[in-house]
Amino acid sequence: MLRLREYSPAARRRLRIGVARVSGLPRGVRECGARVALERVSVDDYALASRACIRACVPLLPPFGLHRPEAGFTASGKLKVIKVLFVCMGNICRSPTAEGVFRHILRQKNLEDRVEVDSAGTHGYHAGEAPDQRTQRAAAVRGYDLSEMRARKVASQDLSYFDQILAMDHNNLDVLKRICPLDRHDRLGLLMSYSKSFDDDEVPDPYYGLGHGFDLVLDMIEDAALGLVESIEQQLREGTAAEPSTEADTARPPSD
Repeated sequence: MLRLREYSPAARRRLRIGVARVSGLPRGVRECGARVALERVSVDDYALASRACIRACVPLLPPFGLHRPEAGFTASGKLKVIKVLFVCMGNICRSPTAEGVFRHILRQKNLEDRVEVDSAGTHGYHAGEAPDQRTQRAAAVRGYDLSEMRARKVASQDLSYFDQILAMDHNNLDVLKRICPLDRHDRLGLLMSYSKSFDDDEVPDPYYGLGHGFDLVLDMIEDAALGLVESIEQQLREGTAAEPSTEADTARPPSD
């Protein structure tokens, strides 16, 4: 294991910048702490260097203690990425609509590299199929292209991989609660809980209805998606997005 002073000057400079950035401390304090860490602490990777800097800075801080990490970064210095999964029954009407609308808003707000989005169904009736043609037509009128999406069933890995798993209605939320471990129920919710213009807490299933039902679904999802993006933007600003705690949480679930 190398001591930091044994690194090349260029490597030491990068570490100084990195650990100072990660610590989220006032500039004067973090620069001093970085120098202390560089001279006194042995490290063998970036994460240890980050923690070493924070520990070295503790005696230099005022009584209120450490500041939060820089907005947009986790405590270990990784860029925060919030992962969202939309869920309906068959993944051919409501949840692919939610995915398409949400992706569109993320592109408009330049958040594509900060938020990962997907959709799935609680049942595998339509696995591998494209979204319902009526869903695609209604979405296309508003500029959303759903043609490349393919339906899949929720996998057990989804329940640990995604930070927010948002069902379209209570029935599908209940299914998710039955298959999701209790310690992960805080990831589950209803998409319409983010709506500002609708009192409904469910997005109705348009599959067996008339054409105008697909337009109503779009109206509701567009409204709720805007509220969800506002919530995520606040999480990213405040640095409250959770870090995955295990390797399983960081592994992308395989597609069906």
